[in-house]
Amino acid sequence: MKLNPTPSTALLYLTLSALAVCATTLVPTGPASAASLRSGNPIFDGWYADPEAALFGNQYWIYPTYSAPYNQQVFFDAFASPDLVHWTKHSLILSTNEVTWAR
Repeated sequence: MKLNPTPSTALLYLTLSALAVCATTLVPTGPASAASLRSGNPIFDGWYADPEAALFGNQYWIYPTYSAPYNQQVFFDAFASPDLVHWTKHSLILSTNEVTWAR
């Protein structure tokens, strides 16, 4: 099956993937408002790689892999944002304890 994303979907995935490699550092550029806040680089703390991004309703989600020694890579965290600036970490959304065939 060949995927043909629309240009706006491809741009969203590219943007979110680039942001995923970016700590949440808010940089005010004028009066405090959502328009004057920017996300830093990286957008959240931790050792994460290979992000996947999705938009569900008005909420952006990033699903990265956790970078650690092989035997410690046993879970996924997710990050959600309403505005690509303020991120909420959702810890341990999936672990190998729930995927019995993974070990």
